[in-house]
Amino acid sequence: MSIFRSYFNNNASIIKNSVLNNSRNPVMQLVYGDIGIYSRYIFDIDLTSLTNNITNNGILSGSVLSHKIKFTNTISFDKELIGGQFSDGSKRANSFDLVLFNIGETFDNGSGYDFIPLTGETFFDNNFNTSAPNWYYKKTGVLWSQPGTYTGNTPSSAITSQHFIDGNEDIVFDISNQINGILYSGQTNNRFGIAFSGSIETLTADTLYGVAFFSPYTNTFYQPYLETTINDTIIDDRNFFYLDKNNNIYFYSNVGGKFTDPDSISKVEIFDYEGILYQTFTGTSINKLKKGIYYVSLNVPSDTYPDLVLFTDKWSFIYSGKTKTVENEFALLNPDNYFDFSNGATNDYETDYKNFFFSYSGIRNEEVITNGEIRKIIINVRRLYGQHNNIPLDLEYRIYVREGTDEVDVVPFTLVSRDYANYFFNMDTSWFIQHDYYLDVKMTINGISKTLNNVLSFIVK
Repeated sequence: MSIFRSYFNNNASIIKNSVLNNSRNPVMQLVYGDIGIYSRYIFDIDLTSLTNNITNNGILSGSVLSHKIKFTNTISFDKELIGGQFSDGSKRANSFDLVLFNIGETFDNGSGYDFIPLTGETFFDNNFNTSAPNWYYKKTGVLWSQPGTYTGNTPSSAITSQHFIDGNEDIVFDISNQINGILYSGQTNNRFGIAFSGSIETLTADTLYGVAFFSPYTNTFYQPYLETTINDTIIDDRNFFYLDKNNNIYFYSNVGGKFTDPDSISKVEIFDYEGILYQTFTGTSINKLKKGIYYVSLNVPSDTYPDLVLFTDKWSFIYSGKTKTVENEFALLNPDNYFDFSNGATNDYETDYKNFFFSYSGIRNEEVITNGEIRKIIINVRRLYGQHNNIPLDLEYRIYVREGTDEVDVVPFTLVSRDYANYFFNMDTSWFIQHDYYLDVKMTINGISKTLNNVLSFIVK
């Protein structure tokens, strides 16, 4: 599984019946209450890098697990501020819904900074920035089709909503259908808005209520983003092929150092150790993970075949109009080394992480990496003499930053890929913000996990 983040192009907070503009404030604040005032937040997402990643790596729509918009609440780490006040005297809201909706019109990025008026001033005070976009104008001199992007209590293009109990929760909106429509179905609308639900917007009160999130202009790591999760983990069982188990056998089509799709793969034939055809795969039984990487799933029973014999997989395909074949081998392993039905009894050497030694290649500790580099990080694993070297490990990695005493996940614990030779993961830094990063690795054996903390650090500039 891999994670990819996309950030915002244009954004602004717009206020009901006001020409005020707020865009470059480090905080995005939604308000309602006092004299019927309320605000909405509008933004569009830069999908250029994500689109290139999907296209260049040939990632199928079925491999995309989700696209989620995420905002960090300014008080998500301090529960003592729940129900309190902002510095201007307005109150922090709780028990409300926020609605996410599509915007069908393009708009420019705002240049305003101030949002909540100071004492004695009003929302219409000329000291504030009144450039577009605002409640009336999407661009200078160009009106919205409807002021505020929509009228009425509920936007007709509402996508989803989220309920906030305490008011310190982060925003997480799942917009997988909308983004997949752009990536795979030719849709083009990457513009969205966030507002209080209609029943909240129209409330009046003797004070102003609000909720605040870090904006794209925050000076912290918490700027908002679209997070895309892709199921592209390779689990190649060629060197860990156990009898009686479903195993994946991979084929890598590499041309000129790049994974490249053949014109077609006509069939995959599996031959036993005597050269007799065991099984043939065609059509949809040949799975594509992404560009140039294919696999078939195979189970060989122990009551028919012995262990420690070699099977052959023969891949027949067409590339550049020419028919080609590639043959590889894999050894059948004793299922007793994989299936353990001994009432929970295990060997100490299999569960003690101290019997494993890790090293890393593809990156150096404290290395400075230029934003945009893609690194293949290989986790080299050595075991003490006498251990079962053909037992696969469940390895996960985590990348995070430190904000004060907090550790903020950039990539949460994610399964490491395993091909025929290595444990590895690909790290695409094109979406990494300039910062110091840290890497943890977690190993799980027999249900027991051990995390190796801060195995290395690096800087992205």
